Amino acid sequence: MAETFGRLAGVYLAAKGEEKQREFFSRQLTFADIERMDEDGDKKVSKEEFIKFMLVALGKISEEDWGQVDDLFDRLDDNGDGCLSYEDVLSMVEQSKASMSSGKKARKASKM
Repeated sequence: MAETFGRLAGVYLAAKGEEKQREFFSRQLTFADIERMDEDGDKKVSKEEFIKFMLVALGKISEEDWGQVDDLFDRLDDNGDGCLSYEDVLSMVEQSKASMSSGKKARKASKM
């Protein structure tokens, strides 16, 4: 019985969520929305600012999770050009190999 109630509640909440999402997408964008989206204060909303605003507003991602994803991207973007490239991945692999190699040498030295 409890399982059935749980499923019913889940279906109801999903339907309400979809309704809220449709309502959100059909409403007019306001100047207040633009001000909230414009995180860097340049009086423009970049695609990244817009996507972040929409995902957070729709409850798809939290501000904290967005920050963690942003930090991860920055760590992976080894050359800092704002794009992930094969070179960034190669650099990451080389750093990982060097780290593993120095760890093995340290373990060998400590055993002596």
